[in-house]
Amino acid sequence: MKRGPKTEGIQRIKEKLCKFNKEECIKIVGLYKTMSATEIGKIFGVGAQTIQTALKLENVQIRNMKEAQNLYLNNHNERSEKQSEFMKKNNPMFKEEIRKNVTKGLLKYYKKHPHTLQHKIKLSLARTKEKEFTGFKVSQVTKIRKSDRYKEWRKNVFERDKYTCQITGKRSVGDIISHHIKSFSNNPDLRFEVNNGFTMGKELHNKFHKTYGYGNNTRRQLEEFKLNIQNI
Repeated sequence: MKRGPKTEGIQRIKEKLCKFNKEECIKIVGLYKTMSATEIGKIFGVGAQTIQTALKLENVQIRNMKEAQNLYLNNHNERSEKQSEFMKKNNPMFKEEIRKNVTKGLLKYYKKHPHTLQHKIKLSLARTKEKEFTGFKVSQVTKIRKSDRYKEWRKNVFERDKYTCQITGKRSVGDIISHHIKSFSNNPDLRFEVNNGFTMGKELHNKFHKTYGYGNNTRRQLEEFKLNIQNI
């Protein structure tokens, strides 16, 4: 099959880009059977891309990611086994007693902080009551709280209260919350009413909901909470 002028032009450009003579290119092809382009590059004092250019000039197919990983594992298997033996002797985690204690600690941690993908999927299915997982769904409440209208409401509450906690009088920008006096969930008609907003510090906000819970919050609760904090 004859090459066209365009193909020949590309070939000439490749040859100019290649920093190696024919003999070196043949050597690189031989090394590439058992080594990566990066490893060969270290021998010749060049980068992996330069080696790949030489290989392409010799019509050698460059390995894909999976093939490169398999080559690495084959070449470094003995080294990995030696490292494993060294770790067994020197790493305290390989001692039975320590490993058992650490495992117990990790189990406690993961019960408090479950964050595996499988666990998230289970939670999603439980929340949506679906039999099959088809993707994570954002709740209506989350959509509202991330909406421009909600952000505008929060900003208006902060500006009215001059970014100051209305219980302690401390001014802050990043450590305050716009609290719904009459609860967000039970009063959809009041969600964006500035008069239903109240600026307070994050810690106090958490403390308020630990005391009074979520869903049935009232102005009376807020006044009572404010009085208790100020009298401490």
